[in-house]
Amino acid sequence: KIEKIGDSEIIKGNNVVIGENVQFTGRVVLGNDVIIGPNIKLHNSIIGDRTTIGANAQIKNSVLWDGNHIGTKCRFSRSIVCRNSSIGSNVQLLDNVIISDESSIGDSATVKANCKIWPGKKVDSGATVSSSLVWGEKWNRELFTNSKITGLALTEITPEMAVKVGAAFGASLGQGNSVVVSRDASDNSRLLKRGLISGLLAAGVNVSDIETLPVPVVRNSLANGNYGAGIYIRHTPEDYRLIDMIFFDGNGLDMPTLKLKKIERLYFAEDFLRASLDNIGHLDEPGGILEHYQKQFISSIDQDVINNAGFKIVIDYSNGSASQVFPTLFFKMGISATELNASLNPRKFSTTTEEFGKAIVQMSSIVSSLPADIGFVLNPAAEKLTIINEDGHPIDNDNLLLLVTDLYCQTHPSKKIAVPVSASMGVEEIAEKYNVEVVRIPNNHLSMMDIHRRGEVDFVGGTRGGFIFPGFQLGADAIFTVLKLLEMLAKTKIKLNELESTLQKYYRRQKSVSCPWSKKGTVMRMLIHNSENKKRELIDGIRIFENNGWALISPDLVTASFNILAESDSDKNATIIMKNYVELINSYQNE
Repeated sequence: KIEKIGDSEIIKGNNVVIGENVQFTGRVVLGNDVIIGPNIKLHNSIIGDRTTIGANAQIKNSVLWDGNHIGTKCRFSRSIVCRNSSIGSNVQLLDNVIISDESSIGDSATVKANCKIWPGKKVDSGATVSSSLVWGEKWNRELFTNSKITGLALTEITPEMAVKVGAAFGASLGQGNSVVVSRDASDNSRLLKRGLISGLLAAGVNVSDIETLPVPVVRNSLANGNYGAGIYIRHTPEDYRLIDMIFFDGNGLDMPTLKLKKIERLYFAEDFLRASLDNIGHLDEPGGILEHYQKQFISSIDQDVINNAGFKIVIDYSNGSASQVFPTLFFKMGISATELNASLNPRKFSTTTEEFGKAIVQMSSIVSSLPADIGFVLNPAAEKLTIINEDGHPIDNDNLLLLVTDLYCQTHPSKKIAVPVSASMGVEEIAEKYNVEVVRIPNNHLSMMDIHRRGEVDFVGGTRGGFIFPGFQLGADAIFTVLKLLEMLAKTKIKLNELESTLQKYYRRQKSVSCPWSKKGTVMRMLIHNSENKKRELIDGIRIFENNGWALISPDLVTASFNILAESDSDKNATIIMKNYVELINSYQNE
Protein backbone atom coordinates (compact mmCIF):
# COMPACT_ATOMS: atom_id res chain seq x y z
CA LYS A 1 0.00 0.00 0.00
CA ILE A 2 1.45 3.37 -1.08
CA GLU A 3 0.45 6.69 0.50
CA LYS A 4 1.42 10.21 -0.49
CA ILE A 5 1.85 12.78 2.28
CA GLY A 6 3.02 16.07 0.78
CA ASP A 7 6.30 15.39 -1.01
CA SER A 8 6.85 12.12 0.87
CA GLU A 9 5.94 8.62 -0.25
CA ILE A 10 5.09 5.93 2.31
CA ILE A 11 4.97 2.24 1.44
CA LYS A 12 3.08 0.40 4.19
CA GLY A 13 2.71 -3.31 4.95
CA ASN A 14 -0.13 -4.94 6.87
CA ASN A 15 -1.10 -4.12 10.48
CA VAL A 16 1.04 -1.01 10.72
CA VAL A 17 0.39 1.22 13.76
CA ILE A 18 1.41 4.88 13.52
CA GLY A 19 1.22 7.23 16.53
CA GLU A 20 0.28 10.89 16.64
CA ASN A 21 2.36 13.70 15.13
CA VAL A 22 4.63 11.42 13.09
CA GLN A 23 6.50 13.29 10.34
CA PHE A 24 7.45 11.50 7.12
CA THR A 25 9.84 13.04 4.58
CA GLY A 26 11.28 11.50 1.44
CA ARG A 27 10.46 7.84 0.81
CA VAL A 28 9.72 5.63 3.83
CA VAL A 29 9.02 1.88 3.75
CA LEU A 30 7.16 0.28 6.68
CA GLY A 31 7.00 -3.54 6.81
CA ASN A 32 4.28 -5.73 8.29
CA ASP A 33 3.31 -5.33 11.97
CA VAL A 34 5.46 -2.23 12.45
CA ILE A 35 4.65 0.03 15.41
CA ILE A 36 5.68 3.69 15.16
CA GLY A 37 5.34 5.72 18.38
CA PRO A 38 4.22 9.37 18.61
CA ASN A 39 6.28 12.43 17.65
CA ILE A 40 8.70 10.50 15.44
CA LYS A 41 10.55 11.88 12.41
CA LEU A 42 11.30 9.40 9.60
CA HIS A 43 13.28 10.42 6.51
CA ASN A 44 14.25 8.18 3.58
CA SER A 45 14.30 5.03 5.72
CA ILE A 46 13.22 1.38 5.59
CA ILE A 47 11.63 -0.20 8.67
CA GLY A 48 11.45 -4.03 8.60
CA ASP A 49 8.66 -6.35 9.77
CA ARG A 50 7.76 -6.50 13.48
CA THR A 51 9.95 -3.52 14.39
CA THR A 52 8.87 -1.15 17.16
CA ILE A 53 10.11 2.45 17.44
CA GLY A 54 9.60 4.45 20.66
CA ALA A 55 8.36 8.02 20.93
CA ASN A 56 10.35 11.11 19.87
CA ALA A 57 12.87 9.21 17.75
CA GLN A 58 14.54 10.66 14.64
CA ILE A 59 15.65 8.23 11.95
CA LYS A 60 17.25 9.52 8.75
CA ASN A 61 18.55 7.64 5.71
CA SER A 62 18.65 4.38 7.69
CA VAL A 63 17.59 0.75 7.32
CA LEU A 64 16.13 -1.24 10.21
CA TRP A 65 15.69 -4.93 9.46
CA ASP A 66 13.06 -7.25 10.95
CA GLY A 67 12.23 -7.75 14.63
CA ASN A 68 14.04 -4.78 16.17
CA HIS A 69 13.03 -2.83 19.25
CA ILE A 70 14.06 0.84 19.25
CA GLY A 71 13.67 2.90 22.44
CA THR A 72 12.49 6.48 22.85
CA LYS A 73 14.38 9.62 21.76
CA CYS A 74 16.87 7.74 19.57
CA ARG A 75 18.80 9.47 16.79
CA PHE A 76 19.95 7.40 13.79
CA SER A 77 21.74 8.79 10.74
CA ARG A 78 22.77 6.72 7.69
CA SER A 79 22.83 3.58 9.82
CA ILE A 80 21.82 -0.06 9.49
CA VAL A 81 20.33 -2.16 12.29
CA CYS A 82 20.11 -5.85 11.41
CA ARG A 83 17.61 -8.41 12.74
CA ASN A 84 16.32 -8.89 16.29
CA SER A 85 18.40 -6.23 17.99
CA SER A 86 17.42 -4.22 21.06
CA ILE A 87 18.29 -0.53 21.10
CA GLY A 88 17.68 1.40 24.33
CA SER A 89 16.41 4.94 24.77
CA ASN A 90 18.44 8.08 23.91
CA VAL A 91 20.81 6.07 21.71
CA GLN A 92 22.73 7.84 18.95
CA LEU A 93 23.95 5.99 15.85
CA LEU A 94 26.10 8.31 13.75
CA ASP A 95 26.84 8.03 10.03
CA ASN A 96 27.61 4.62 8.52
CA VAL A 97 27.10 2.60 11.69
CA ILE A 98 26.11 -1.06 11.31
CA ILE A 99 24.49 -2.96 14.20
CA SER A 100 24.48 -6.70 13.44
CA ASP A 101 21.88 -9.34 14.38
CA GLU A 102 20.80 -9.88 17.99
CA SER A 103 22.89 -7.09 19.43
CA SER A 104 21.97 -5.05 22.50
CA ILE A 105 22.68 -1.33 22.86
CA GLY A 106 22.02 0.17 26.32
CA ASP A 107 20.29 3.44 27.11
CA SER A 108 22.10 6.71 26.27
CA ALA A 109 24.86 4.92 24.37
CA THR A 110 26.58 6.54 21.39
CA VAL A 111 28.07 4.62 18.47
CA LYS A 112 30.44 6.85 16.53
CA ALA A 113 30.59 7.10 12.75
CA ASN A 114 31.81 4.13 10.70
CA CYS A 115 31.73 1.68 13.63
CA LYS A 116 30.43 -1.85 13.21
CA ILE A 117 28.91 -3.94 16.01
CA TRP A 118 29.15 -7.64 15.17
CA PRO A 119 26.37 -10.17 15.93
CA GLY A 120 25.36 -10.85 19.52
CA LYS A 121 27.43 -8.05 21.08
CA LYS A 122 26.39 -5.87 24.01
CA VAL A 123 27.06 -2.17 24.57
CA ASP A 124 26.58 -0.88 28.12
CA SER A 125 24.22 1.98 28.95
CA GLY A 126 25.98 5.33 28.62
CA ALA A 127 28.92 3.88 26.68
CA THR A 128 30.58 5.65 23.75
CA VAL A 129 31.72 3.21 21.06
CA SER A 130 34.62 4.73 19.15
CA SER A 131 35.81 1.68 17.20
CA SER A 132 34.24 -1.47 15.80
CA LEU A 133 33.26 -4.18 18.28
CA VAL A 134 34.29 -7.38 16.52
CA TRP A 135 36.00 -9.88 18.83
CA GLY A 136 35.07 -8.79 22.32
CA GLU A 137 31.76 -9.73 23.91
CA LYS A 138 30.73 -6.24 25.02
CA TRP A 139 31.65 -2.55 25.09
CA ASN A 140 31.70 -1.24 28.64
CA ARG A 141 30.33 2.11 29.67
CA GLU A 142 33.49 2.80 31.66
CA LEU A 143 37.06 2.05 30.71
CA PHE A 144 38.35 1.64 34.27
CA THR A 145 37.32 -0.49 37.24
CA ASN A 146 39.25 0.16 40.46
CA SER A 147 42.31 1.76 38.83
CA LYS A 148 42.64 -0.84 36.11
CA ILE A 149 41.43 -1.76 32.65
CA THR A 150 40.46 -5.42 32.32
CA GLY A 151 39.40 -7.33 29.23
CA LEU A 152 39.90 -10.43 27.11
CA ALA A 153 43.47 -10.66 25.86
CA LEU A 154 43.86 -9.75 22.17
CA THR A 155 40.09 -9.53 21.64
CA GLU A 156 38.92 -6.75 23.96
CA ILE A 157 42.39 -5.51 24.87
CA THR A 158 44.32 -5.43 21.59
CA PRO A 159 47.64 -3.88 20.54
CA GLU A 160 45.66 -1.15 18.76
CA MET A 161 43.75 -0.40 21.94
CA ALA A 162 47.00 -0.33 23.95
CA VAL A 163 48.42 2.34 21.63
CA LYS A 164 45.25 4.40 22.03
CA VAL A 165 45.27 4.00 25.83
CA GLY A 166 48.92 5.08 25.89
CA ALA A 167 48.15 8.15 23.78
CA ALA A 168 45.19 9.15 25.99
CA PHE A 169 47.21 8.55 29.16
CA GLY A 170 50.13 10.55 27.78
CA ALA A 171 47.83 13.43 26.82
CA SER A 172 46.39 13.49 30.34
CA LEU A 173 49.89 13.77 31.83
CA GLY A 174 51.30 16.27 29.37
CA GLN A 175 54.49 16.35 27.32
CA GLY A 176 57.75 15.98 29.20
CA ASN A 177 56.36 13.84 32.02
CA SER A 178 57.84 10.41 32.80
CA VAL A 179 56.09 7.07 33.27
CA VAL A 180 57.30 3.71 34.63
CA VAL A 181 56.07 0.66 32.70
CA SER A 182 56.40 -2.98 33.81
CA ARG A 183 54.72 -6.32 33.13
CA ASP A 184 54.47 -9.99 34.03
CA ALA A 185 56.41 -12.66 32.12
CA SER A 186 53.76 -13.49 29.51
CA ASP A 187 54.22 -12.89 25.79
CA ASN A 188 50.82 -11.18 25.57
CA SER A 189 51.82 -8.64 28.22
CA ARG A 190 55.07 -7.94 26.37
CA LEU A 191 53.15 -7.33 23.14
CA LEU A 192 50.63 -4.99 24.78
CA LYS A 193 53.34 -3.16 26.72
CA ARG A 194 55.07 -2.24 23.47
CA GLY A 195 51.84 -0.85 22.06
CA LEU A 196 51.25 1.15 25.24
CA ILE A 197 54.80 2.53 25.16
CA SER A 198 54.34 3.59 21.52
CA GLY A 199 51.25 5.62 22.44
CA LEU A 200 53.02 7.27 25.38
CA LEU A 201 56.09 8.19 23.34
CA ALA A 202 53.92 9.60 20.55
CA ALA A 203 52.26 11.86 23.15
CA GLY A 204 55.67 13.23 24.16
CA VAL A 205 55.90 11.31 27.45
CA ASN A 206 59.18 9.72 28.54
CA VAL A 207 59.05 6.02 29.46
CA SER A 208 61.22 3.99 31.85
CA ASP A 209 60.75 0.33 30.97
CA ILE A 210 61.72 -1.73 34.04
CA GLU A 211 60.79 -5.03 32.38
CA THR A 212 59.45 -7.96 34.46
CA LEU A 213 59.13 -7.20 38.18
CA PRO A 214 56.51 -7.81 40.89
CA VAL A 215 53.86 -5.14 41.45
CA PRO A 216 55.20 -4.16 44.93
CA VAL A 217 58.63 -3.45 43.44
CA VAL A 218 57.04 -1.24 40.77
CA ARG A 219 55.18 0.73 43.46
CA ASN A 220 58.44 1.15 45.38
CA SER A 221 60.26 2.44 42.29
CA LEU A 222 57.57 5.08 41.79
CA ALA A 223 57.69 6.20 45.42
CA ASN A 224 61.47 6.63 45.22
CA GLY A 225 61.77 8.08 41.72
CA ASN A 226 60.83 11.24 39.85
CA TYR A 227 57.93 9.88 37.83
CA GLY A 228 54.46 11.17 37.07
CA ALA A 229 52.76 7.78 36.98
CA GLY A 230 53.18 4.05 36.33
CA ILE A 231 51.47 1.18 34.53
CA TYR A 232 51.69 -2.56 35.10
CA ILE A 233 50.40 -5.05 32.49
CA ARG A 234 49.61 -8.61 33.49
CA HIS A 235 47.28 -11.51 32.96
CA THR A 236 44.59 -11.48 35.64
CA PRO A 237 45.91 -13.87 38.32
CA GLU A 238 42.62 -15.78 38.54
CA ASP A 239 41.79 -15.97 34.80
CA TYR A 240 44.43 -16.44 32.11
CA ARG A 241 42.04 -15.18 29.39
CA LEU A 242 41.97 -11.67 30.86
CA ILE A 243 44.54 -8.88 30.80
CA ASP A 244 44.85 -6.13 33.43
CA MET A 245 46.38 -2.71 32.84
CA ILE A 246 46.94 -1.31 36.35
CA PHE A 247 47.50 2.45 36.72
CA PHE A 248 49.53 4.05 39.55
CA ASP A 249 50.08 7.67 40.46
CA GLY A 250 53.54 9.17 40.93
CA ASN A 251 53.67 7.97 44.55
CA GLY A 252 53.04 4.32 43.69
CA LEU A 253 49.43 4.40 44.89
CA ASP A 254 46.45 3.22 42.85
CA MET A 255 45.50 6.09 40.56
CA PRO A 256 42.55 8.12 41.94
CA THR A 257 39.20 8.31 40.21
CA LEU A 258 39.46 11.93 39.01
CA LYS A 259 42.64 11.21 37.06
CA LEU A 260 41.18 8.01 35.63
CA LYS A 261 38.08 9.89 34.45
CA LYS A 262 40.30 12.36 32.61
CA ILE A 263 42.05 9.52 30.77
CA GLU A 264 38.68 7.94 30.04
CA ARG A 265 37.25 11.14 28.53
CA LEU A 266 40.27 11.58 26.28
CA TYR A 267 40.15 7.92 25.24
CA PHE A 268 36.49 7.88 24.23
CA ALA A 269 36.57 11.33 22.62
CA GLU A 270 39.86 10.48 20.86
CA ASP A 271 40.83 14.04 21.71
CA PHE A 272 44.55 13.76 22.30
CA LEU A 273 47.43 15.60 20.67
CA ARG A 274 50.51 14.01 19.18
CA ALA A 275 53.94 15.40 19.96
CA SER A 276 55.86 17.16 17.21
CA LEU A 277 58.72 15.35 15.49
CA ASP A 278 61.24 17.00 17.80
CA ASN A 279 59.30 16.33 21.01
CA ILE A 280 58.48 12.62 21.05
CA GLY A 281 59.20 10.85 24.32
CA HIS A 282 62.45 9.13 25.28
CA LEU A 283 62.60 5.42 26.19
CA ASP A 284 65.13 4.12 28.72
CA GLU A 285 65.68 0.97 30.79
CA PRO A 286 66.92 1.99 34.26
CA GLY A 287 68.82 -0.47 36.44
CA GLY A 288 69.09 -1.06 40.17
CA ILE A 289 65.33 -1.06 40.81
CA LEU A 290 65.23 -4.49 42.44
CA GLU A 291 68.38 -3.92 44.50
CA HIS A 292 66.98 -0.67 45.91
CA TYR A 293 63.75 -2.43 46.90
CA GLN A 294 65.67 -5.21 48.65
CA LYS A 295 67.84 -2.71 50.53
CA GLN A 296 64.83 -0.79 51.85
CA PHE A 297 63.06 -4.04 52.61
CA ILE A 298 65.86 -5.42 54.79
CA SER A 299 66.11 -2.19 56.78
CA SER A 300 62.40 -2.51 57.68
CA ILE A 301 62.63 -6.06 59.12
CA ASP A 302 64.19 -7.28 62.38
CA GLN A 303 66.80 -9.58 60.82
CA ASP A 304 68.25 -10.80 64.11
CA VAL A 305 65.00 -12.15 65.52
CA ILE A 306 64.29 -14.03 62.26
CA ASN A 307 67.86 -15.35 62.06
CA ASN A 308 67.67 -16.68 65.60
CA ALA A 309 64.37 -18.45 64.94
CA GLY A 310 65.87 -20.64 62.18
CA PHE A 311 62.65 -20.96 60.21
CA LYS A 312 62.11 -23.80 57.78
CA ILE A 313 59.52 -22.81 55.18
CA VAL A 314 58.01 -23.89 51.86
CA ILE A 315 57.10 -21.22 49.30
CA ASP A 316 55.28 -21.46 45.96
CA TYR A 317 55.96 -18.49 43.65
CA SER A 318 53.29 -19.53 41.10
CA ASN A 319 55.89 -18.87 38.37
CA GLY A 320 55.73 -15.16 39.21
CA SER A 321 58.52 -12.60 39.40
CA ALA A 322 58.71 -12.75 43.22
CA SER A 323 61.18 -15.59 42.62
CA GLN A 324 63.70 -12.88 41.63
CA VAL A 325 63.35 -11.15 45.00
CA PHE A 326 63.16 -13.79 47.74
CA PRO A 327 66.37 -15.87 47.47
CA THR A 328 68.60 -12.94 48.48
CA LEU A 329 66.30 -12.07 51.39
CA PHE A 330 66.10 -15.66 52.62
CA PHE A 331 69.89 -16.02 52.50
CA LYS A 332 70.49 -12.84 54.51
CA MET A 333 67.94 -13.84 57.17
CA GLY A 334 68.99 -17.45 57.65
CA ILE A 335 65.75 -18.95 56.37
CA SER A 336 65.77 -22.48 54.96
CA ALA A 337 63.33 -22.36 52.04
CA THR A 338 61.98 -25.11 49.81
CA GLU A 339 60.94 -23.28 46.63
CA LEU A 340 58.21 -24.39 44.20
CA ASN A 341 57.39 -23.02 40.72
CA ALA A 342 60.33 -20.65 40.98
CA SER A 343 60.99 -20.10 37.27
CA LEU A 344 59.48 -17.27 35.25
CA ASN A 345 57.27 -19.06 32.75
CA PRO A 346 55.66 -16.98 29.96
CA ARG A 347 53.11 -19.79 29.49
CA LYS A 348 52.05 -19.97 33.15
CA PHE A 349 50.99 -16.50 34.15
CA SER A 350 47.64 -17.17 35.85
CA THR A 351 46.21 -19.80 38.16
CA THR A 352 42.79 -21.32 37.55
CA THR A 353 40.63 -22.33 40.51
CA GLU A 354 41.47 -25.98 39.83
CA GLU A 355 45.22 -25.30 39.59
CA PHE A 356 45.13 -23.23 42.77
CA GLY A 357 43.35 -26.06 44.58
CA LYS A 358 46.01 -28.52 43.44
CA ALA A 359 48.77 -26.13 44.54
CA ILE A 360 47.25 -25.92 48.02
CA VAL A 361 46.97 -29.72 48.29
CA GLN A 362 50.59 -30.10 47.16
CA MET A 363 51.78 -27.42 49.57
CA SER A 364 49.87 -28.98 52.48
CA SER A 365 51.46 -32.35 51.79
CA ILE A 366 54.99 -30.94 51.57
CA VAL A 367 54.67 -28.79 54.71
CA SER A 368 53.45 -31.68 56.83
CA SER A 369 55.94 -34.17 55.32
CA LEU A 370 59.18 -32.22 55.69
CA PRO A 371 58.04 -31.02 58.31
CA ALA A 372 58.15 -27.22 57.83
CA ASP A 373 57.15 -24.36 60.12
CA ILE A 374 54.87 -22.73 57.54
CA GLY A 375 53.98 -22.72 53.84
CA PHE A 376 53.23 -19.77 51.55
CA VAL A 377 51.46 -19.73 48.17
CA LEU A 378 51.87 -16.36 46.44
CA ASN A 379 49.76 -15.16 43.54
CA PRO A 380 51.80 -14.39 40.39
CA ALA A 381 51.64 -10.63 41.04
CA ALA A 382 53.07 -11.06 44.58
CA GLU A 383 50.30 -8.93 46.11
CA LYS A 384 48.33 -11.66 47.91
CA LEU A 385 49.16 -14.96 49.57
CA THR A 386 47.66 -18.08 51.09
CA ILE A 387 49.23 -19.60 54.19
CA ILE A 388 49.51 -23.24 55.26
CA ASN A 389 50.09 -23.86 58.97
CA GLU A 390 52.58 -26.36 60.40
CA ASP A 391 49.92 -29.10 60.41
CA GLY A 392 49.46 -28.72 56.65
CA HIS A 393 46.07 -27.00 56.97
CA PRO A 394 45.37 -24.00 54.69
CA ILE A 395 44.13 -20.85 56.44
CA ASP A 396 41.24 -19.09 54.70
CA ASN A 397 41.40 -15.34 54.12
CA ASP A 398 38.95 -14.47 56.91
CA ASN A 399 40.93 -16.37 59.55
CA LEU A 400 44.23 -15.14 58.11
CA LEU A 401 43.11 -11.56 58.72
CA LEU A 402 42.26 -12.43 62.33
CA LEU A 403 45.60 -14.19 62.89
CA VAL A 404 47.71 -11.41 61.40
CA THR A 405 45.71 -8.79 63.32
CA ASP A 406 46.29 -10.65 66.59
CA LEU A 407 50.02 -11.07 65.92
CA TYR A 408 50.41 -7.43 64.95
CA CYS A 409 48.61 -6.14 68.05
CA GLN A 410 50.76 -8.42 70.23
CA THR A 411 54.06 -7.25 68.76
CA HIS A 412 53.38 -3.59 67.91
CA PRO A 413 51.87 -1.03 70.32
CA SER A 414 48.88 0.23 68.35
CA LYS A 415 46.03 2.69 68.80
CA LYS A 416 44.07 2.20 65.62
CA ILE A 417 43.87 -0.33 62.77
CA ALA A 418 41.74 -0.46 59.61
CA VAL A 419 39.94 -3.32 57.88
CA PRO A 420 37.37 -3.44 55.05
CA VAL A 421 33.69 -3.19 55.89
CA SER A 422 33.27 -6.84 54.86
CA ALA A 423 35.84 -8.15 57.37
CA SER A 424 34.74 -10.49 60.15
CA MET A 425 33.45 -9.00 63.40
CA GLY A 426 36.14 -11.14 65.01
CA VAL A 427 38.53 -8.25 64.27
CA GLU A 428 36.78 -6.09 66.87
CA GLU A 429 36.91 -8.95 69.37
CA ILE A 430 40.69 -9.25 68.95
CA ALA A 431 41.26 -5.49 68.98
CA GLU A 432 39.32 -5.15 72.23
CA LYS A 433 41.84 -7.44 73.96
CA TYR A 434 44.62 -4.98 73.15
CA ASN A 435 42.58 -1.78 73.59
CA VAL A 436 42.86 -0.98 69.88
CA GLU A 437 40.25 0.92 67.85
CA VAL A 438 39.02 -0.57 64.56
CA VAL A 439 38.14 1.63 61.57
CA ARG A 440 36.04 0.16 58.77
CA ILE A 441 36.81 1.25 55.20
CA PRO A 442 35.50 0.44 51.69
CA ASN A 443 36.47 -3.01 50.44
CA ASN A 444 38.99 -1.98 47.79
CA HIS A 445 42.74 -1.62 47.59
CA LEU A 446 42.71 2.13 46.95
CA SER A 447 40.87 2.76 50.24
CA MET A 448 43.39 0.58 52.08
CA MET A 449 46.26 2.56 50.58
CA ASP A 450 44.64 5.94 51.22
CA ILE A 451 44.08 5.45 54.94
CA HIS A 452 47.60 4.06 55.32
CA ARG A 453 49.10 7.00 53.39
CA ARG A 454 47.27 9.52 55.58
CA GLY A 455 48.87 7.99 58.68
CA GLU A 456 45.54 7.57 60.45
CA VAL A 457 46.10 3.93 61.39
CA ASP A 458 48.98 1.67 62.39
CA PHE A 459 48.03 -1.35 60.26
CA VAL A 460 45.63 -2.16 57.40
CA GLY A 461 44.34 -5.71 56.98
CA GLY A 462 42.58 -6.93 53.85
CA THR A 463 40.00 -9.64 53.26
CA ARG A 464 41.70 -11.15 50.20
CA GLY A 465 45.10 -12.07 51.60
CA GLY A 466 46.65 -8.60 51.34
CA PHE A 467 48.09 -6.50 54.19
CA ILE A 468 49.76 -3.10 54.58
CA PHE A 469 52.27 -2.65 57.40
CA PRO A 470 53.76 0.72 58.39
CA GLY A 471 57.23 1.95 57.52
CA PHE A 472 57.84 0.36 54.13
CA GLN A 473 54.79 -0.71 52.18
CA LEU A 474 52.64 1.42 49.89
CA GLY A 475 50.12 -1.26 49.07
CA ALA A 476 49.50 -4.96 49.55
CA ASP A 477 52.87 -6.69 49.27
CA ALA A 478 52.99 -10.46 49.74
CA ILE A 479 56.80 -10.38 49.71
CA PHE A 480 56.95 -8.10 52.74
CA THR A 481 54.05 -9.92 54.43
CA VAL A 482 55.96 -13.23 54.34
CA LEU A 483 58.95 -11.80 56.22
CA LYS A 484 56.84 -9.63 58.53
CA LEU A 485 54.74 -12.64 59.54
CA LEU A 486 57.90 -14.66 60.27
CA GLU A 487 59.21 -11.75 62.35
CA MET A 488 56.00 -11.61 64.42
CA LEU A 489 55.95 -15.39 64.90
CA ALA A 490 59.57 -15.27 66.05
CA LYS A 491 58.85 -12.49 68.55
CA THR A 492 55.79 -14.19 70.06
CA LYS A 493 57.25 -17.73 69.88
CA ILE A 494 53.75 -18.97 69.08
CA LYS A 495 52.69 -21.48 66.43
CA LEU A 496 49.94 -20.65 63.96
CA ASN A 497 47.83 -23.69 64.84
CA GLU A 498 47.93 -22.72 68.53
CA LEU A 499 46.85 -19.16 67.79
CA GLU A 500 44.16 -20.33 65.37
CA SER A 501 42.63 -22.58 68.04
CA THR A 502 41.94 -19.52 70.22
CA LEU A 503 39.83 -17.75 67.58
CA GLN A 504 36.06 -17.42 67.96
CA LYS A 505 34.26 -19.27 65.14
CA TYR A 506 32.10 -17.12 62.86
CA TYR A 507 29.90 -18.27 60.00
CA ARG A 508 29.40 -16.40 56.75
CA ARG A 509 26.86 -16.71 53.93
CA GLN A 510 26.79 -14.75 50.69
CA LYS A 511 24.49 -14.49 47.72
CA SER A 512 23.93 -12.36 44.62
CA VAL A 513 20.40 -11.08 43.96
CA SER A 514 19.39 -9.84 40.49
CA CYS A 515 18.15 -6.25 40.33
CA PRO A 516 17.74 -4.00 37.26
CA TRP A 517 20.05 -0.99 37.15
CA SER A 518 17.01 1.29 37.22
CA LYS A 519 15.83 -0.21 40.52
CA LYS A 520 19.13 -0.12 42.43
CA GLY A 521 18.58 3.41 43.72
CA THR A 522 15.08 2.55 44.93
CA VAL A 523 16.31 -0.54 46.77
CA MET A 524 19.12 1.38 48.49
CA ARG A 525 16.77 4.18 49.56
CA MET A 526 14.34 1.66 51.04
CA LEU A 527 17.13 -0.16 52.89
CA ILE A 528 18.46 3.09 54.36
CA HIS A 529 14.99 4.35 55.32
CA ASN A 530 13.86 1.11 56.95
CA SER A 531 17.07 0.62 58.95
CA GLU A 532 17.11 4.05 60.62
CA ASN A 533 16.49 2.54 64.05
CA LYS A 534 19.23 -0.09 63.73
CA LYS A 535 22.97 0.16 64.17
CA ARG A 536 24.47 0.44 60.69
CA GLU A 537 27.40 1.63 58.56
CA LEU A 538 26.98 3.28 55.16
CA ILE A 539 30.15 1.99 53.51
CA ASP A 540 30.14 0.13 50.17
CA GLY A 541 26.37 0.02 50.42
CA ILE A 542 24.89 -0.55 53.86
CA ARG A 543 26.01 -2.82 56.71
CA ILE A 544 23.14 -3.50 59.11
CA PHE A 545 23.68 -5.11 62.51
CA GLU A 546 21.32 -7.85 63.70
CA ASN A 547 21.28 -10.01 66.84
CA ASN A 548 24.72 -11.68 67.02
CA GLY A 549 25.45 -10.82 63.41
CA TRP A 550 25.23 -8.41 60.50
CA ALA A 551 24.47 -8.15 56.78
CA LEU A 552 26.33 -6.11 54.16
CA ILE A 553 24.23 -5.23 51.12
CA SER A 554 26.27 -3.79 48.24
CA PRO A 555 25.14 -2.81 44.73
CA ASP A 556 27.36 -4.64 42.25
CA LEU A 557 29.49 -2.22 40.20
CA VAL A 558 29.51 -4.36 37.07
CA THR A 559 26.31 -6.41 36.92
CA ALA A 560 22.61 -5.69 37.51
CA SER A 561 22.57 -7.20 40.99
CA PHE A 562 23.13 -6.75 44.72
CA ASN A 563 25.68 -8.73 46.71
CA ILE A 564 24.67 -9.84 50.20
CA LEU A 565 27.18 -10.97 52.82
CA ALA A 566 25.88 -12.15 56.20
CA GLU A 567 27.89 -13.16 59.27
CA SER A 568 26.91 -14.53 62.67
CA ASP A 569 28.21 -16.70 65.49
CA SER A 570 26.03 -19.59 64.24
CA ASP A 571 25.51 -21.01 60.78
CA LYS A 572 21.74 -21.07 61.30
CA ASN A 573 21.57 -17.39 62.21
CA ALA A 574 23.83 -16.34 59.31
CA THR A 575 21.54 -18.21 56.90
CA ILE A 576 18.43 -16.57 58.39
CA ILE A 577 19.95 -13.08 58.14
CA MET A 578 20.93 -13.62 54.51
CA LYS A 579 17.52 -15.07 53.59
CA ASN A 580 15.72 -12.10 55.17
CA TYR A 581 17.66 -9.57 53.11
CA VAL A 582 17.26 -11.55 49.89
CA GLU A 583 13.49 -11.34 50.42
CA LEU A 584 13.68 -7.62 51.26
CA ILE A 585 15.64 -6.76 48.11
CA ASN A 586 13.21 -8.70 45.94
CA SER A 587 10.21 -6.99 47.56
CA TYR A 588 11.73 -3.48 47.33
CA GLN A 589 12.12 -3.89 43.57
CA ASN A 590 8.32 -3.93 43.29
CA GLU A 591 7.78 -0.74 45.31
